Amino acid sequence: MDRATPRSRAGDPQLQLESSWDAFLKDPASDAGGRAKDWLIGHYMKTHVRRLAERLHNSLPRQVDVDDLVQQGYLGLREALDRYDPERATRFETFSARRITGAMRDYLRSLDPLPRLTRSRYKRLTAVQEDYQKRFGRPPTDEEMREHLDLPARKFTQLVTGHAPAVVSYQATRADVDPADDTDAMEGLPGEDRRTPLSEAECEDLKRWVTRGFSRRDHLIIVLF
Repeated sequence: MDRATPRSRAGDPQLQLESSWDAFLKDPASDAGGRAKDWLIGHYMKTHVRRLAERLHNSLPRQVDVDDLVQQGYLGLREALDRYDPERATRFETFSARRITGAMRDYLRSLDPLPRLTRSRYKRLTAVQEDYQKRFGRPPTDEEMREHLDLPARKFTQLVTGHAPAVVSYQATRADVDPADDTDAMEGLPGEDRRTPLSEAECEDLKRWVTRGFSRRDHLIIVLF
């Protein structure tokens, strides 16, 4: 097979893809292999990673930015390229999908201040409340909820008296502010004397959303402030 560089076959995307794979697999450490890898990354970021990110994004709260998922998918894509073995007769898209979506999900888990078990129990709690309301036309009592969830009294008390999961967006903190007003965006947040585990988690979420896209220096200034 002709080992032409991607540039020589730019007129045909499929041939360009094949020649890029040829050059990359022949010698990934060479200059030609490096250029081929860069081309492959650009190609799969547009045709594969973004599609996976948009599919995952459809099941997430609107506060999650699809471009953030794409950036995390880039890390999974690079790992998949380094580990791919064409001799196993598996298409690269199939092989890489799990690693790419795995990188995105790791990122989402890092944003979630609640343990997975706690979030799962909150979902069960909400589902039981909604089902009971539909069946009997009234919300369930605490005892009825506890029986449905099959939890010991102490565990149930911890669950229902805890704070519900929350995702905080920057826009939500500014909803009641006149756009012409130049008031500090942080104004109105609880003071140190009223801090709770929930407020601390909300502050961490807020810092992450406000500083997206900032340079490292500007990010550090905001976080320290």
